Amino acid sequence: MELKGILRSIAGARPEKAVFSKPVKGARYKKISIVKSGRAYKSESFTEKQAFHASVAAEALLDEFMKAASDHGQMNIWTGDTEHIILVSKRGMLPIRKSVERQRQISLRDTTERNGI
Repeated sequence: MELKGILRSIAGARPEKAVFSKPVKGARYKKISIVKSGRAYKSESFTEKQAFHASVAAEALLDEFMKAASDHGQMNIWTGDTEHIILVSKRGMLPIRKSVERQRQISLRDTTERNGI
């Protein structure tokens, strides 16, 4: 599957957060972070010394993903309880990993044992 198809399916799920890192040589930004804010998204693009902020409409999210992915080799995108990790190798291969975050329920017994009560 190609990168655009992968990002289209993830963007359709309305992700909560996306981080694009590991810039290629000559990339303008070192890291790009896109976070859901109400119905739209907020984009933060970081250089060595500055940060640039922009608003992104939900309909333009795929375009923003493609623009950020063109200059970065690693993409971490969170949708609900799943983290999608996409790595672009130098040869253009796209290994994709999905991990489901499980939140551990802390019982009263665990808390009292930790506190020595």
